[in-house]
Parts: sequence; structure tokens; C-alpha cells
Amino acid sequence: MFSKSFLITLQLLFTVSGITKAQDLFVHYPVTATIAFNGSQQRLECSVYDSLLQTNVTYNTDWSTDIIIITGNHEGIVTYTFWTSPGVQAPKMEFLIYDYLLHQFSVQTIVPVLSATRQENIVSGTMWVKRLYESYSPTSMTYSYSSQYYRYNLMYHKWISIWGEGEQDVSTQQDIYAPWLAGSQEYFLETDYDNYFYYYFYDPVADTINTTNSGCPFWVNISDDYVVVDAGCFSDYSISVYDASLHQRKYFPINYVIGSMDKGIFFAWEESVQVPQYGFTYDQELNSWMIDTILNADIANYLIEDRVLAYLSDPATGPLKVFYQVYNQQLKEWVKDSAAVVGNVSGLAINNGTVSWTDANGLNVRGYDSSIGWVNNSTPVFLDFQITDFTSSGFPGIHVRNYSIGRTDLFYDFGDGVRTNGQKLVTWHAYKNPGTYNVCIYTSDSLFSSCQQVTINNCVSGGLISTTNDTICSGDSITLSVIWNTGNVQWQRKFGTVWVDETGPGANDSVYTFTPMQTATYRLMAFDSGCMTSYSNEINIVVYPDLVGIVLQDTLVNICAGQSAILKVLNPPTASYKWQQSSGSGWINATGLNNLPQITVTPTSFMNYRVIITSGVCESDTLYADVNIITLPVTPVATGATICGPGVVNLSATGTGNIEWYQASATNDLLATGNTYSPFVNATTDYVALTTTGGMGFGGHPDISIGTATTLQTGKFGNRFFVDVPARLVSFAIYPQTSGTLGVALKIAGTNTNVATQSFSVVGGSGKTIIPVNFILESGFLYDLVITGPTYTLNLNNSGFSYPFSTLNNSLFILGYLNGLTYGTLPVYYGIYDWKLATGCYSNAATAQALVGTPFTATLTASGPLTFCQGQSVTLNAQPTGAGYSYNWLNNNSLIPGANSSSFNAVATGSYKAIAENSGCKDTTGFIRVTVPCISPIEAGEKTDIENITPKSSSSYYNGQTGELMITITGLNESNVSYAIVDYSGRTIHSGNVHVKEGLNAIQLPASHFAQGIYMLRIVDGGSSESVKFLKY
Repeated sequence: MFSKSFLITLQLLFTVSGITKAQDLFVHYPVTATIAFNGSQQRLECSVYDSLLQTNVTYNTDWSTDIIIITGNHEGIVTYTFWTSPGVQAPKMEFLIYDYLLHQFSVQTIVPVLSATRQENIVSGTMWVKRLYESYSPTSMTYSYSSQYYRYNLMYHKWISIWGEGEQDVSTQQDIYAPWLAGSQEYFLETDYDNYFYYYFYDPVADTINTTNSGCPFWVNISDDYVVVDAGCFSDYSISVYDASLHQRKYFPINYVIGSMDKGIFFAWEESVQVPQYGFTYDQELNSWMIDTILNADIANYLIEDRVLAYLSDPATGPLKVFYQVYNQQLKEWVKDSAAVVGNVSGLAINNGTVSWTDANGLNVRGYDSSIGWVNNSTPVFLDFQITDFTSSGFPGIHVRNYSIGRTDLFYDFGDGVRTNGQKLVTWHAYKNPGTYNVCIYTSDSLFSSCQQVTINNCVSGGLISTTNDTICSGDSITLSVIWNTGNVQWQRKFGTVWVDETGPGANDSVYTFTPMQTATYRLMAFDSGCMTSYSNEINIVVYPDLVGIVLQDTLVNICAGQSAILKVLNPPTASYKWQQSSGSGWINATGLNNLPQITVTPTSFMNYRVIITSGVCESDTLYADVNIITLPVTPVATGATICGPGVVNLSATGTGNIEWYQASATNDLLATGNTYSPFVNATTDYVALTTTGGMGFGGHPDISIGTATTLQTGKFGNRFFVDVPARLVSFAIYPQTSGTLGVALKIAGTNTNVATQSFSVVGGSGKTIIPVNFILESGFLYDLVITGPTYTLNLNNSGFSYPFSTLNNSLFILGYLNGLTYGTLPVYYGIYDWKLATGCYSNAATAQALVGTPFTATLTASGPLTFCQGQSVTLNAQPTGAGYSYNWLNNNSLIPGANSSSFNAVATGSYKAIAENSGCKDTTGFIRVTVPCISPIEAGEKTDIENITPKSSSSYYNGQTGELMITITGLNESNVSYAIVDYSGRTIHSGNVHVKEGLNAIQLPASHFAQGIYMLRIVDGGSSESVKFLKY
């Protein structure tokens, strides 16, 4: 940050260079200020001699017990503060100046905000008043300071102010009672806490403040209204000048340059490659930058002095040269020349516009002569300046800008006894008296001068106006009068930003009595042939209107719990408003912004409201309204459903009242009513069910038979309306006469803000056409219902109705019509019929999801051999896999408990398969048989195939109903046969002998006690044997 010593040094540098030595654009009358005592009180007494009135004019503050301290009196600007006791500041500071056009003191009062850690002070300079803010931090024990500046504009008879940047300085020492002298230049240059520069410039003619700022701390170059600031930390300099004739700051049009400036002559170059370079200045007569582009890539030792630019350049071919150039504003061009250098060069300098250097030939001198150009002699003094005359705009003054070559130690003599004080080369000047004046620019030794003439025809004066009363009631009259005026009189009133002439009796007299219709600002315009128009001071007349016929939009508003209501005064007059509320225990100020003609309230229970309307000191009125809270219905219980692939899904909801169905993403589109809803869905969709206890009804006029029918061709038609109960506009009807697609929008009344929109197709000549919209309406809100589109034609009524009117048991209020950009209440158009409203509150939404799954095919694979020895295993894998899939595994068609992943490790014999599910879709894989030897088990699905095998002479199967092994043996002859039953491990578990006869023999053996599994039946007949399998299950 800047240290205190740095800031003081900066101020001193400005003082030494002459920048702070300039005076205001008009002459300040010196004011004598003293403190008078009457024994127990004191007051400030000021006196000034008015040369026009040839008398002393005085101003005194009121007698007070406060201590008054004069903090400054510089060139007629007096600043003073008030103290309740020594060391205790009172909340009052003032400063004043004498306005010699109005022949009165202009006093500005400030009410500072004071505390234990905050104080303020004011001090005057020769042009500005500085208001210094001090804040003390007990934590860091430091004082931080910021400033505000004031300046008086004599032409507009007012004090203007400029806010400086916050925290311009931080110090451990308290400095508020020793502030620096307030500014005495046209501009202010300040720094913020981070040392960034801020440049403020006031245009007294346009009454505007111009600001530019740096993008990097610690570097700025200013000369009058010419400014160069570092915008990018040694890159992208911001170069500008203030064009007084255009009343705007003009920035150098080439970006990304760096360079420097002296008294309006600039030299800069492209920041990255240094080529090209530019010499330039600003010509105010042309309102343009005058740029000379320099393409030399080897420039060194450039100098700017006395509005002369010089530099060394060593071109690629040829000798080293010295270049020099000036801008001649009379020729509107840069005049350039150069000289070759012999040997080494040194001592390149500019003195009084003469360029000199030393080389092998000795001392070289080049000067500029305005009549013949560059010569081998010293530069003769060439004094030149431009005048911008503002008398045609009613300002009795001029602006001057210096274009002299060779000398900058200059001053202006404006021919009215006023001279600039110091090297102020660009400035304004206002003339006090009419006349023709020689405006001259002089060198400081007065040996050289150049003059131009200006004629000031301020031969009339608007004088000082006053009024008998500046605050009146509607219908009262006032008298405006003027003193110290000359010329013809025309009273004027400000209408927006334009002044218009008053035309009533007395509007051209020095005393004007009339009845103002509304609050407005007035002034007197003085004029005469050949004279510049002059204006008086301005007076604002406040007119408080009559409070007649004022009503609220609605006096009973029903809202759903949790919603807001708008209470609104219709056609509100300009008055003071105070909204209050009561729940039965007294009135208190209403919550929220309660001082406007309307208020938005969100009560949680029944509440009384009132608005107290006060028309100044004239009269007051009180209007009342009630807001009733409707309890929301209980949220229904909604049940979703899942289907596989697109199709119809059955949703359901239960709850009290009527149930309405909506898509969650489009809650304005009513889909169905009732406890169930069965939409066709292509993808997963969320629906919501809401319950309402309200009813359904029709409002507005029912059809076109109410009166005379006509046609209207338009691009926008509708109605302005509101409801005093929560509702939904389900539909309405129109009579279209053209076919096509139209839009319908629900807008906030009087705006282009859409609350909801729909589009629909109509067939011309089809008669009454119902338009479904289902727009949500809040109680008390003012809406526009508008049909939009390309030009279309409607059948509607132009008689048989009137606006405004209420309908649907006073719950729908239709206020007027809209046609294009016109809103009207005359019975001209009515074209929206059969407003179908569903009234009542809605519950919170219950979501029912229609989940649509994607069909898939389940498959099964094995990661290894399917036949293995006991103790080994194989991993089976089900597909597809991924998010949302679930699985169940089966062995021999029986569910395997706990087997729910996409893979299964099979260790036992059997036929395995999996069931895969996802989002309502399900599929079963084919089976894979796993075999664990020695005896090959067979899954139950193979039972039929095994039992259908027919051996040559015998067969067997297990009868599960009788629990017996059924054996058939075909005997070739009668014999005894032995048999054995062997399990899968080769162990004989049963054996015996049977007698068979020739032919077919049936044998039953008990087998219910056998374990489940595959067995081998071995039959031996003499020397031959036969084996067959059977399954015990």
C-alpha cells in the first residue's frame, strides 16, 4: 500500500508542477466568516460584497449551544463543523459558497454518521470541499480513511459530489483533524487500499463526472485532461483525453501499446514487438486523434518536450538520423523532418521547442517555424489554442485547449480580468457579464501572446425565483415570483427530461399564480433578441393528490397454506403507504416491503391487513383486507408399476378428495382424474398424483350470444384478470375464423414475463373451440391471458358486456381486454368464453413411477470342464450382467438357496440354469449338465429318456407311487436267474434269485428304502449276463 509519506510526496509534486494552482471556472466571491457569541450561544456569521447589488449580503447560522469550528475558508468556500462539547462531535457539518447569479449563499448541510470508532471532518480548497471519513479498528489499532468531494456548479446552482475509493489510506496515527487541502484542480487522482489509481473529472457544462482507472498500481501520467494509466502492469496502457465539445472521454483507438506523454503529445509503441511506434495528439476541433505511424524498428532516446517529439533512429540502410516532428493544429497535420548524424551522437535535447544534439560536426540545432517548417535555427515561439464556445447551449462560457509549440510556461487571460494561475493549459471559463472579450494565451514573461475574440451575449438573467409554498394539496394554487431578472419571461415545467413552456395566464409575467396538477419542477427562462438564453434556479413543487375513490384490488384473499398473496391498491396515487397486520392482538407493521402501493404477504394463519395511505399533510385513508389460509389436502399414497418393454402401465393412488394425474416434468398438463391412471409408456416416466378438495365451474360469458358479434384481426388478444381463490384455469373457448397454430400465454399483468405457455391448433369457422391449458393461478395475482401468433381472426362481441366484472361466485374478476399493445376497459372487445376453473388447494405431489424395462435374452456359459471328480467344481456364468440385474439359480429345476449372483460354482451332479431379471423383464437360460463320476448321475429331466431305453431281454424302472422296482425279463426258456443291484460306487446293496418262465416275466422288488440316485441292475442267466440302469427318485 502507499505509505503516508508517498502520498504527501505525490501531492507536493503536483503543487510544484503547477497542477494544483488552477482556479474554478467562475470567480468566487471572497467570504468573511467569523464566530459570534451572545454569552451562552454562538453562531457562524458570513458576509460578502455583491458588486452587482452594490451591497453586503450576509448569512448567519442559528444560535446554538454547539461549538462551531471553521475548518477552511479558501477563495470563498467556507467549511465548518459542530461540537456538543470539546472532543464530542455533533452530527452536523456544513459548507457554503456565494452564488452571485442568485445573489444568495448556497449552503450544504451534512449529517455524519458518528460512533465510538467513526468520525468525519470537512475542509475546503480553492475549488472543492473534501469530506473525510475515519474508521478506527481496535483490533489492529489503525485508522482507515476514505473521502467524498463536493464542488459548486454556478450555472446549475447546485453542489455536486464525487465519491472517492474506499480505504485510500491506513495509518497508525489519527489524521482526521489535519486533512490535506481539498482539491484545487479540475480532476482528482486517488488510490484505493491496493494502490490502484482512480481519476475523476467533472464536466461543469454537461454536469457529468467522468472516471478512468488503472489496472496496475504505482504508475499514472496526467496533464490537464490528458491521462495515461497502466491498465495491465507495463502493458496495454489506457490513453485518453476529455473532449469538452462532445462531453465524453476519448480513448486512443489502438490497443496493447505502452508509452508516455507530455502536455498532450504522446509517443507509444506496440508492447510485444515494439513496431510500429506512434506519435499522436488529440484535435478537439476535429474530435479526432491525429496519429503519425512510425515504422522504424530501431528508435532510441525519444524525447517529448514543449509539444515537440524527437528521437534517434539507425535505419537498416543509411546513416544514423535524428527525427523531429510537431503537430500544427492550424494545418491539421504532423510536420516532420530528420537530419543525418556524423559519427557518434550525444546530448539530444529539446529546449523551448528547439531540438539540439552534438556529433562529429559539433552542435546541431533544429527549430520549427510555423510559416516555413523545420529550419537550422531555434524555434520561434508559436502560441496557438482552440476555443470551444458553449454560449449556444445557454452556458456563458468557453473551453480552451493549448496547441502552442516551443513554450509551455503559459497562462490564459480571458479578457474579463481573470487569468489562469499556473500552467493550466486546458480549462473552462464562465463569464459574469455580457460583452466581447479578447481571450489570450501568454508566455509566463508576457513577452509573447496570441489572442482570439469571443462574444458573450448573456444580456438577460433568469434571476432568483421563489414560491409561496413548495408543498401543497391537490387543487391548491401557488405563486412563483422572480427577482434580479432581466429580459422577457417564460415559466417552464420539467416533463420527464424535457422542459416545456407553461401556457396559463401569467406564464410570461414575473409573478405567476396557478394550480399545479402534479408534482413537478419549475424554472424561469429569460430571453431577448440577440441575447443568450438564461435560466433561474429550479424549484420542485410537491403536490399531494386527493385520496378519492381508492380501493384495494381484493378485500378477502384465500390462499393455500405456504403460498403468498398480493394485496394491491388499484390505481395508486403518489402518496405514502404503510401496510400493517393483525392476528387479533393489535396492529403491527407488516412483514416485508411495507411502504409501497402493494405488498406480498405469506401468513401462516388467518390475518387481517390494512394500508394507511397518507397524502402528505393533506389527508389520509385506511383500507382493509383479510387473508384466509386454506389447509392443504393430505398427500395421496401413489403406487407405481413396472412393465417389460413399451406398453400400458397401471398406476394407482389413494387419498381424500379428487385425485388428478400429471407428468412430473409438466405439472400444467392434466392427464387424468381418479384413483387409477393407465398410460401407454415407451420409457420410464415419473407421474405425480395430487388431491384437491375444490370444485369445478365455468366463469366469464358462456358464448358469443351475449351481444353483437363482430370479427377482429390481430396478432395478440386476451384479458386481464385475477382470482381471489387458488385455482387452475383448465380451459377456455374462442371462436376462430382462421386456421393454424396459435399460442396462449399466462403473463404477469402488464409485462412480457410468461408464467406458463401452451400452443394449439384451430380450424377457422368451426365455431366454439375449447382450448385446454390447465394454468395454475395464485390468489390475488394480476394476470394477462393472451392468445398470440401470426395475424389471426376471431369472432367476438363488441356489445352486451362491460368491464370490470366478476363471475364464478365472485372468484374470477375480468378487468379488461388486450388487443396488440393496447389494454383497455371500455366495452369494445370480449372474445374469451367459458373459463373453466378448478378451485381449491392441492396437496403435495406423490410420485408414481412407470418403470419400463428393456427385454433381453439370458444365456449360460461354463468356465471349465463339465465332467470332473468329486471334490472339484466348475463356475457357471449367466449373461447379461450389469446394473439392475438380479439372478436365481436352479439345479434339477429346484431353486438353490442363496445363489443370487451372476455366477455359480457347481460341485455336484445336476442340470443347472439361471433366471435373470432387470426392471420388470425376466428370462431363463438353457441348462448345463454337470457330471461327477464314477456312476454317472442323471438329472431328473433325463428320466424319460432313460426309461425309454429297451434292453434286448430285460428292463427296469422305479415306480414312485408304489415304491417298488419294476423288472421285466423275457425268458427264452424256464430257468432260475440271479440279480444284483449296484449303486454308483460299485457297492452291491441288494441281490437275490428269481424263477422265470418262457416269455415275459414281471418282477416287483421293494426299493423305497434306496437312496435317490442312479443304480445298475445286473441279471445273470447261466453263463450270460445283462445290465440296465434305473433311477431311484
